[in-house]
Amino acid sequence: MARKSVDIVQYALKDIFDGVDRYIVPLFQREYKWTEEKGLMDFWDDLTQHYNDETERKTQYHFGPIMLINENEAVKDFRVVDGQQRLTTSLLLLIAARDLFYELGEKDEVAEIEEYIYVENDTGEKIPRIKLSALNNDWWIDKILPLDKFSTKRESIFGDVDKRNKVLCAAYRYLGNNLEKEILEKNNVKNLIKFYEHFLKEFVIVESLISSTRRAFKMFERINYRGVGLAENDLAKNYLLEQINGDAEDADFGGDENEVVASYETWNDILRRLDIIGLKDTDYLRHYLMAFVRATKKDRVFDTILKAVQGKKEAIEFLKDLDEGVTLYSRLKKPEKEDWRHYDNSEKIIEDLVALKTLYSRAIYPVLLKALKREEEGNSIGNFGELVNMLLIFFFRTKTICSLSATAIENVMNTICTELRGTTIDMARIRSILKGDAIDKNSQRKISSPYPNDDEFEMKFKLYDTQSAGRARYILTELEYNLQGGRNRASAVPNPKAEVEHIMPKKIEKTKWDSDLRDKLGLVKKVERNNYHLLWRDRLGNKTLLSSGKNASIQNLPFKQKMQKAYATDPLKITSGLSDYTKWDGKEIERRQIKFASDALNIWYL
Repeated sequence: MARKSVDIVQYALKDIFDGVDRYIVPLFQREYKWTEEKGLMDFWDDLTQHYNDETERKTQYHFGPIMLINENEAVKDFRVVDGQQRLTTSLLLLIAARDLFYELGEKDEVAEIEEYIYVENDTGEKIPRIKLSALNNDWWIDKILPLDKFSTKRESIFGDVDKRNKVLCAAYRYLGNNLEKEILEKNNVKNLIKFYEHFLKEFVIVESLISSTRRAFKMFERINYRGVGLAENDLAKNYLLEQINGDAEDADFGGDENEVVASYETWNDILRRLDIIGLKDTDYLRHYLMAFVRATKKDRVFDTILKAVQGKKEAIEFLKDLDEGVTLYSRLKKPEKEDWRHYDNSEKIIEDLVALKTLYSRAIYPVLLKALKREEEGNSIGNFGELVNMLLIFFFRTKTICSLSATAIENVMNTICTELRGTTIDMARIRSILKGDAIDKNSQRKISSPYPNDDEFEMKFKLYDTQSAGRARYILTELEYNLQGGRNRASAVPNPKAEVEHIMPKKIEKTKWDSDLRDKLGLVKKVERNNYHLLWRDRLGNKTLLSSGKNASIQNLPFKQKMQKAYATDPLKITSGLSDYTKWDGKEIERRQIKFASDALNIWYL
C-alpha cells in the first residue's frame, strides 16, 4: 500500500493488511487483553449489526485509531504504539474464517485470506503480518497462525497454554464459534465470504503514522483513545524499552536484543520488589520523579519521563537509577528489617518510619527518598533521624489530626525536594519550610505551609476519633512516653503490638453499658443509645493500651470490673491512671481527651 507523507490518515482494514506492510508490537508491550466481556462482545455486536442493518451499511464503521512509528520510509515495518488489540482481534477473526474455509475444502478462500495474515518477502517466504509482544508471539506463531480445521484447532490451542496466552486462545475460539453459528449458517460459504469481505472493506481505522518515537509517545499520552488505554506506568515502560532498543531499521530489533531483554527483566524485578513492600508502581514512579527530577502530578508521570529521558544512554541510566531507588524505598517502608546502626538514634528512626507507614503518609516519601540518597552518597544535610521525626510531626499535625489539604502538603514536599536537589539546604531551613516561616529565595515571598498553629491543633485533637488500631496505638504510645517523662526515663516500655482497648466497648447491646445509658442518662430509646455509643466509641479518650493481653476477657465488662481485673494493675500509666475515674461515659471520655490534647502540644511540635 502506498502511503502518503501525512500524520493521520483513514484506511479500511483491507488496506491496512495489504502488500508488504508489517506491524511490530514492541518486544515487551503488554499481552493481548480483549476478553468476551471486555472488548470482544462489543466488537462482534458492532460488526454483525453493521453487516445486517441496511441503514448502518450506508456509512463505514469507525473501528478506532492505531498509532505507528516508522523512522525509515524504505522499510515497511511499523512499530505499534497503540492499537495492538484492534489489529490482533482483526487478524484473529480472519484466521478463524480461514480455518473454517479450510475445513470446508475452500482452498481459494484460504489462499485469499492468507494474503492478509501473512507478508511475502523477496524470497517468497511467508512472514506473519503482525509480530506480537514477547508475551504472546511464540504462541501466536506456533498455535494460532498454523492452518488447521477450526473444529480441531479450537480445542488443541489450549493444550499447555499459560495464563498470558489463554486470553488469546479464548478470543480465537469465541470469534470462530460465532462465525460458525451465526454467519456460516449450514455451510453457507457465500455468506461467510460476504461477511469477512464486508469487515475488511467497511471497517476503517484512523492511522497516525509518526516518524519519531518521542513524538509518537507524546501524542499517545495526550490523546484519549477508545478502548483499553495504557496506564502511565505502561507508557513509561514501553518508552524506556523503545529507547534502549534503539532505532529499528531493517530488523525487528534495532538495538541489542539481549540488552532489551535484560532491561525488561530489570523492570520486572522492580515491580516484584515494589509488590513486596506494598507499593504501586505508579506511586513509586511519581515519588521517584518528585525526589530526583521535578514536581510531577499523577497524570503527568509519563510526560515528565519523556522530557527527562532522551535516547538509549539516558534510558539505561534512568532504569538503573529506578532500580537503585527501590532499594532506598524498601529501607524506608520496611525499616525494621534494615540495618540503621550507623545512624544516630537508630531505634527512634525505625519507630518513626514505622509510624509514618502506619499513618499512611505517602506524601512524605519523596523527601525521605532524596534525603536518604544524599546520606548514602556522603552528602548529608544533617541528622537524618531528626529529619524523619520532623516530617512525622508535620504530617501528624497537618493530616492525621487536622485533615488539611493533601495538595498543600504535597506542595511543601515539592519545595523541600527542589532544595534537596541543590546543595545549600540544611535542617533549620527544612524546619522553617515545614512551619511556613521560610522565604522563597527567588521571589522573596513567604513559602506557604498548611502547618496548623497550636490552637487549631489542640482543638482538633480534642475531637479526634479513629477506627484504626495502628493510629490509636501510635498516639497512645507517644502519650504514654510523655506521662513517664520521656523515652529515656520510661520504666515501662509500651509493647509495639500492645492491644488497643476500648474502655466503653465496641458493642454494648444487651450489656450493663446499654442499661446504664437508659437508667442513668435517661436515653430511653434504643436509637438514642446507639447514637450516643457511636459518638463516643472511637474517640481517642475512650481508648487505652493493655500490656497484659487481657482485652478479650474484659471487653464487655462494666467499667469498675475492668478497673479491678486489668486497668489498675497495668504497668502503663495511661491505663493505670484510669483509677482517677469513678465512672465512664461521654463526659469522662471528653475530660480525658482534653488532657491528652494539652499533652500533645508538648509532644508533636516543630
